[in-house]
Amino acid sequence: MIRILYIFIEVIASSIILIPLMFIFHKVYIQNINKTFMYTIFIFYLLAVFSATGLPQINNITFYPSFQLIPFSQIISDRTNSLLNILLFIPLGVLLPLIFKDVHLKKTVLLGFVFSLSIELLQILTLRLTDVNDLITNTLGTLIGYSMSKICHRKGQNESYDLYLLMIIAFLFWFFIQPWLSSGLWNLILSMKIL
Repeated sequence: MIRILYIFIEVIASSIILIPLMFIFHKVYIQNINKTFMYTIFIFYLLAVFSATGLPQINNITFYPSFQLIPFSQIISDRTNSLLNILLFIPLGVLLPLIFKDVHLKKTVLLGFVFSLSIELLQILTLRLTDVNDLITNTLGTLIGYSMSKICHRKGQNESYDLYLLMIIAFLFWFFIQPWLSSGLWNLILSMKIL
């Protein structure tokens, strides 16, 4: 429960800059309120994933490689973690084909795999374990999400270029800006003795 609260506060801190930034992005580039809304949801989802997976930020890089490279070992014994990894990536599988019209099954699963692989490789720069089972369960979650999105039968609204642009913006924001926003919000919360 504390972890969910932490992720929520990280996303709230992000909104201080991201919502005005998306408004400007809407006026200058997108000019479609539905697209802007979906893009904003997508960026907030990416930031929540970055927070949940402990992706490094500019102020907390630590080279501490720790690997678990045996596929399917501990997937059953660590059911909770496996289930959470699947659940974490279901929204990615749902959002990709709903927002971007040229994202089909193969591309969605590949993007889920590459996104998960990127996270696992970047965890080398943290104190977290880089685990092949996370890669498997995250990709499975993306596949499940894609299947769920096909049930909705809604056509996407934009091209892959925007997808890559949004992912890069979300990562750069997370890496360079989020540490200071989070720190400021946490200091404010702790000074008010809310928690």
